[in-house]
Amino acid sequence: QDACQISVNEGQQRAYCGNSVLYFEICDVDSLPTYNVPDNVALLDADRVTYPLTVRRWSDGDTFIPFGMTGRKKVSDFLIDSKVSMAEKGRQFVLISNAEIAWLVGRRIADPFRITDSTERVLRITKEII
Repeated sequence: QDACQISVNEGQQRAYCGNSVLYFEICDVDSLPTYNVPDNVALLDADRVTYPLTVRRWSDGDTFIPFGMTGRKKVSDFLIDSKVSMAEKGRQFVLISNAEIAWLVGRRIADPFRITDSTERVLRITKEII
């Protein structure tokens, strides 16, 4: 299976991976109407993200700290708990910043990258199926 690994540089506005496209946009935290966004949108603290970002398929042994949790969780366990089908698992991508998973694409952001009271700039990433 194609690993489909791509790099995303600062200022890049879109990246294609698998059957989807990711749109990247930096916005001011005050301009966000809500932090409540659908699963295909990630709101990350732009100042906690290190470029270049990497988008790739998840692999065995990948772990992350899911939003709202303190401990690490294996991506495989997260997908099992989310009742993701085998076919869908094969199409699951992760967004990596500085060797840390920042977003299990289309599912859950990682807690260390979440928006906090001190966040000023937000990296909004939208996944669209093409």
